[in-house]
Amino acid sequence: MRRSDLNASLIYISRINNRNYNLTDGRIIELEGLLKASRSEVPLDTVRGVIHQQSLHGRILQYGKTLIDPSATQHPVTFHFIPKPVAHEERILRQQESYRT
Repeated sequence: MRRSDLNASLIYISRINNRNYNLTDGRIIELEGLLKASRSEVPLDTVRGVIHQQSLHGRILQYGKTLIDPSATQHPVTFHFIPKPVAHEERILRQQESYRT
């Protein structure tokens, strides 16, 4: 394996391992970064839709993306490398429903 391939693999693994998604009773939070940290939040009361996407490999290995469509004032948020994205989508929708009641 060439050194550049190894470095690219380590960066890829680092990106996967340093991204956390949290679903609280009132918001969805994404925390990302090892050296540089970033945080994205989407309040559950602003979510208009939740979509999941899976490639063929993702369906076989049970991972995919979950896209959150917030209100018109916010940009869509994409959660990458989510295990079992269908279950993740359903959990967000259930949490949103319980938040509204």
